Amino acid sequence: MSVSIDNDFARFGAKSYAINKITSVEVREMQSKNGGCAIAILGFITVVMLLASITFPPFLIFVLMFGAGTWYAWKLSKRVTYQLFLITSASEQQAYENRDPQDVYRLRDQVEAAMLHHSRGGRS
Repeated sequence: MSVSIDNDFARFGAKSYAINKITSVEVREMQSKNGGCAIAILGFITVVMLLASITFPPFLIFVLMFGAGTWYAWKLSKRVTYQLFLITSASEQQAYENRDPQDVYRLRDQVEAAMLHHSRGGRS
């Protein structure tokens, strides 16, 4: 998505927002809620395979595979997505989303700087 912010407009892809209509800017963190069931199922299978490998050692291969799957599902469940919201007197709009917090906070700072510039009548 192409993003550009100047003293008059904040453009996020095909959507443009007039800086003078924005009343505030907010960054929200969204924690992923997915993966709980997959983690439970894969973890259970891993434990069963581990117990089975006591009597049949080649099952250790399955323990490694299902253990890696459990770890990957757990890792995915810990993802945080950062969303930039632009709030006007009429509504709020999610303008941008990324998993890189520095990118989202940098855009927030740019929008705030443009809002400040506009509120001062274009004076620095």
